[in-house]
Amino acid sequence: MISNRLSSIASLVKKDMVVADIGSDHAFLPIYLIENKLALKVYASDNKKGPLNQARNNIDQAMLNDQIITYLSDGLDALPQDVDIIIIAGMGVDTIIKILDKHLDKLKYIKQLIVQPNNNVFLMRQWVNDNQFLIEDELLIKEYKYYQILAINPQIKAKYSDKEVYFGPILLEKNDDTFNKYHHDMYRKLKQLYDSHPQKKMSFEYQLLIDYFKGSYR
Repeated sequence: MISNRLSSIASLVKKDMVVADIGSDHAFLPIYLIENKLALKVYASDNKKGPLNQARNNIDQAMLNDQIITYLSDGLDALPQDVDIIIIAGMGVDTIIKILDKHLDKLKYIKQLIVQPNNNVFLMRQWVNDNQFLIEDELLIKEYKYYQILAINPQIKAKYSDKEVYFGPILLEKNDDTFNKYHHDMYRKLKQLYDSHPQKKMSFEYQLLIDYFKGSYR
């Protein structure tokens, strides 16, 4: 049984393609993708030998060595040429952006990029916007903490407003209970901060939240 975070990531994967899970750790996601017939083949990479060895042990136990291939690599440095989909999840946003910026040329041939930053997701969307990529889908889930997952198409151009970059264009459309609770919680925390420090310069996040909830926030 994998976590809700990982199964949510898997739900966004386009079927019948070759996937590379970057920073795969224990290879729980690659195993899930193959066992549920969501991918033809998965590459599981990590930049540390310890997690990679554990991944190999888990793949051995699942008897999936013919469909999950492990390799030691830093980011996308040794990305196989037959990869259709790249997944980078569970890292800080700065690390994810650094990995992608180093190999922007490789994204030209990728059909889908799925990212799940652990923090400051709006910076991830700003990077997507700066590169004029399309956000095809987004998920906002809660499992111990809130996680936002983005499915990106690097082959289709798009541009987003500041509001869409912060809140997420697809999440804005969905506008579900989790979305509203998450941003209400953010609003409350920032309101408390600025009420306690009225001299503090208001952040753009707080201003966007004020504008969004104006008239509807209780």
